[in-house]
Amino acid sequence: MVPIDSLRTSAPGDAIDSRGRSTWARIKILAALTLSALCLAAGLSAGASQANVNVYGITAGAAADFDQCNSQVSGNASTFTDLGSQGVWAYVYAWDWTYRRWNNAGAWVPADGIHQFVINGMYTPYPYAYVLYARYAAGAWRYAAEYVPISSNLDNGFCR
Repeated sequence: MVPIDSLRTSAPGDAIDSRGRSTWARIKILAALTLSALCLAAGLSAGASQANVNVYGITAGAAADFDQCNSQVSGNASTFTDLGSQGVWAYVYAWDWTYRRWNNAGAWVPADGIHQFVINGMYTPYPYAYVLYARYAAGAWRYAAEYVPISSNLDNGFCR
């Protein structure tokens, strides 16, 4: 805290600190810093939300959850279409800081919102999973990818 020179005060809010700044100037600086911090926090939280991707005309997205009790990352990928010829598949990777390696689900899962992917042997996952989507369309496999946030399971505090 910068000491206020009480001899240079003429009215409330007109106090001058040792650097020559008035109380109002300090309040403006503090307000600007607070607003900047709030904007940064809002931007980071918006970045952590699920960002869907377009897989050759089909929108797909995924959600992932870390279950510390079972040492696994699990979740599902989804589209809002029938699988059939419009089918989108997902292959999920997660980075484990404990073993410093990428782990994967081991199989492609339909992105239908029903089938789950499970990555076992996860102890300290990176906060985002990498989801690779594929769709066979126009005679070739089409790919898209995204990072999805890995949320923490509420039961993690009750592991034995």
